[in-house]
Amino acid sequence: MGIELLSDKSILRYYEQIRQQLAADLATENRFRLVGGEAVKQRTERLRMEIDRRRLRCDPIEWGDLSEIRGTDPATKSPAGERD
Repeated sequence: MGIELLSDKSILRYYEQIRQQLAADLATENRFRLVGGEAVKQRTERLRMEIDRRRLRCDPIEWGDLSEIRGTDPATKSPAGERD
């Protein structure tokens, strides 16, 4: 199903869930990496375009620089937040 077929409420809920997952990533220093990568950013951009097209209101997601927390390879990050 394409996002254009979703209800306004569903689109806004989906967008907000991505925001919450990003906040969780930042809070856990990306140890669990709930979101990230270009695929999620592209999906979020498509959602944002649909939100704008429908003239709905929501705050933009601030991605920041997750690489500062994640490092070059998130798999090398230990649970204590230190490099192995």
